[in-house]
Amino acid sequence: MNTEHDELHRPLYVPDLLVNALNGSPDRPLLLRPDGASIGVHEVRYTSSRFQQALAALGVGRGTRVGLLSSNLPEVLFTNNAVQLLAAIYVPMHPLGSLADHLHVVTDAGVELLVFDPSRYGERAAELARQVPRLKLVALGACESAQDL
Repeated sequence: MNTEHDELHRPLYVPDLLVNALNGSPDRPLLLRPDGASIGVHEVRYTSSRFQQALAALGVGRGTRVGLLSSNLPEVLFTNNAVQLLAAIYVPMHPLGSLADHLHVVTDAGVELLVFDPSRYGERAAELARQVPRLKLVALGACESAQDL
């Protein structure tokens, strides 16, 4: 029996679980915003897909190392989902880390693209890009130093 092409015996990966979870119960609440509004499964699926398409258009694919520097926002989930579905490597960066900490993560992990919240980390991202010239920046919103994802 050739298991190489046997879908029944193919390993189950985290993106498989993610897709299965996002394909069911579209009206079910999945996230609760601080203002009390909820984000449903359908919105998470739709927005994650948009993030996936945007990152793919920027060249993110299998093995691309994508760093994320943000506080706890829904966009963190969308970015994480998109990176996983692209078979890229998600590199979270602690939002309270120092410049030295973030620089170490970027260089040690070989981060190629940094997604960041410009309202809190615009200056930090710009400094990281100055110190690591190969680093591409993409913002989660309008920003002068990077394009908006």
